[in-house]
Amino acid sequence: MAEITEKATCGVEGPGINPAMVYKETDKSKNSKWIRILSLIWDTAAKPPEEKKFLNKIDGTILVYIMLSYLIKTLDAGNIQTAFVSGMKEDLKLYGQELNLFTTYYNIGFLVASYPAMLLMTWFRPSIVVPTMEILWTVLVMLIAVAKDAKTIYALRFFVGVGESICFPGFGRIIGSWYKPEELAKRTSLFDISGALANMISGYIQAGVYSSLNGRGGLAGWRWLFIIDGVVSLPVAFFGFWALPDYPTTTRARWLNEQERALGVARMEAIGRRAPRKLTVKRMITMWWQFKPWAYMFPFILSGLIASVNYMNLWLKSLGKYTVQEINTLPTIGYAMGMVSAFLLAVVNDALHWRVPCLLITLSFYFLGNLLLGIWNINFHAKFFAYLVPRMGQPLGSFLLVWQTELFQEDAEMRGLLPGLGNAILFAMGAWVPLLIYPTPKAPRFPIGYWVTMTFAIGAALGIVFVHYYHRWDIKRRGMTVNKYGLIIDKKYLTSEETSTRGDLEALGFVEEMDGDGPEKGAAIIRANKV
Repeated sequence: MAEITEKATCGVEGPGINPAMVYKETDKSKNSKWIRILSLIWDTAAKPPEEKKFLNKIDGTILVYIMLSYLIKTLDAGNIQTAFVSGMKEDLKLYGQELNLFTTYYNIGFLVASYPAMLLMTWFRPSIVVPTMEILWTVLVMLIAVAKDAKTIYALRFFVGVGESICFPGFGRIIGSWYKPEELAKRTSLFDISGALANMISGYIQAGVYSSLNGRGGLAGWRWLFIIDGVVSLPVAFFGFWALPDYPTTTRARWLNEQERALGVARMEAIGRRAPRKLTVKRMITMWWQFKPWAYMFPFILSGLIASVNYMNLWLKSLGKYTVQEINTLPTIGYAMGMVSAFLLAVVNDALHWRVPCLLITLSFYFLGNLLLGIWNINFHAKFFAYLVPRMGQPLGSFLLVWQTELFQEDAEMRGLLPGLGNAILFAMGAWVPLLIYPTPKAPRFPIGYWVTMTFAIGAALGIVFVHYYHRWDIKRRGMTVNKYGLIIDKKYLTSEETSTRGDLEALGFVEEMDGDGPEKGAAIIRANKV
């Protein structure tokens, strides 16, 4: 919470003004117990009036657009599998590896465009780039409805991947540019809630389309699904031209006044989150001549490979006792579990600043599900559970973005380009890994795939722990200053409380010991508390 003064809102853009000195954290103990409890669920409840109004405004525009857009993106990207088990396979005579190849061509388009898309967001305004890309992929998705063969769908899926490549990393960068640490995970979890909701309603939409529109106008029900997707998507894309505000230091959003724009800048500078700077070729080369981004890439890529796998509908179809509607709707139980898990874990993540523990919790769900499926010879109910429990790891991707925002908060361009490059590598691997370990003719058992995916979960967990401790060591090695969140910050942006506390401890000789590990840290804390 913060106290916003006239000096902060009017002077923040001027020379010599230190936003951290005029953007002051207010005392949470002054709020009632119920307000403090409510603020854990949604933090704006305990904010001062000016900041609450500001947050409500950006929540109602940025978040509403991102939720709608990501819902549509997930619906557009994932409906190919729903359509495949709802008549496409039989109509187009797809009895080989076509389903995997639909994913492969989408992945190729995604990997080709991921890094260039993030460069576009660096060089041009996101409020123009993102909605334009959304219009592109929407039109291409609608064209799948008239495809006559697999080759046509391969081409369309490639360019859908190109258009959608900007979504996940782009939205993560925008959210990370406007929200503070205690706000960030809950907002970013809306990625997962909207994505899970899209997958959930896709089954019901397809079931409804199959029942009511199958054969209407001479089109099969699965074709109508892509048409409906496009009709819903286009208004959302045009809404984005108005709703996206770019970044706090560059925004021209008409729905933000000058005072609110200054407040957006002050909030980010007060926590040390750097604004975008000019990206030169020399700086781009220097950015990638570091170890930490590549270390982070390892768990990022493994996590992406894990999260992309779930073949519950193919298993249900292989049992031969479920209707098309049931095959499409039963997996939605997992998506509902994912939505609940995403928000509850996000609340814990923000309240306790548990970036790494929450990542490990989400990975444990993937580990358990794939362990059970790897064993395979278990009863029906255990197998049903095994397909559903990985969905509780739904927030894995968004929590990685939150963690990355804070790991690299001193470099806005790295925060944008890193997930772009990571997605390019991820989808390069996604173009062949599923074909190798999840061959469609072996469905639904996949004797190798589940064990490999379980191993990926273990590797991702180990990678996250390594990066966490490497980051702490790197801060100490470079002599960097951190704020109360443990985030790198310039000393001039420390609050008066943080400055006085650190200064006192430095004078007493406690800082070096308290920044370390082991028994010395505990002893230093006890001595400091006594003083």
